[in-house]
Amino acid sequence: MDEREGIQALGDDDLPLRPRDEPRAPIAFETPRFESPRPESPRPESPRLESPRLESPRFEASRPAPVPSPSSWDLGPAAPRLEAAAPVERPAVGLERLFAAAVDLAILAPIWAAVVYFASRSARVEMTALQPVWPWLIGYLAFIGLVYAGYFTGTTGQTLGKMAAGVRVVDAAGQPPGYARAFARAVIGTVGVLAIGGGLVPMLFDPARRALHDRMFRTRVVKG
Repeated sequence: MDEREGIQALGDDDLPLRPRDEPRAPIAFETPRFESPRPESPRPESPRLESPRLESPRFEASRPAPVPSPSSWDLGPAAPRLEAAAPVERPAVGLERLFAAAVDLAILAPIWAAVVYFASRSARVEMTALQPVWPWLIGYLAFIGLVYAGYFTGTTGQTLGKMAAGVRVVDAAGQPPGYARAFARAVIGTVGVLAIGGGLVPMLFDPARRALHDRMFRTRVVKG
């Protein structure tokens, strides 16, 4: 009996199952996913060993040294500057001093007259009746004149009369003599004039035309 007859003699139950008769699982179809490519991390590069470059020396033309300007030359210490000498002060002559004294007396005379007038009015007597007090009154008038001369001469070296005559009183440094010296100078000068002009005699022999009171207090009467 051949192979076909043997297969027909077997029943259906005796036949082995064939692969096509086995239950098949359903096939699942998945949609493809498209993902963006991930950036790859840079790989560390190995250091490159380069051979040192040999530079050829450069030859530059030498530049000439700068020439210093004349303003920067060191010529040593500067020569001292010659300042212009101060002009020599001319001593005041006798006529200029006389004119200054006359102007001062012309200014003081109305003041003295006013003092005497108000003194008689306050005493309710005539001016001629003031003879008993004349020494005191004259002393007061002289004090007014000395204060006038001492204040103006000590401040600026010039009274109003000296300003008009263009002369002034200065000390050894060329400055006004100050109040104390100017007041004492006025006292001695007044006494020298009242002593028949004896205090003015040294002016005739002094090159600086200094009177006695100028010599005593080291002052000069100059023009300007």
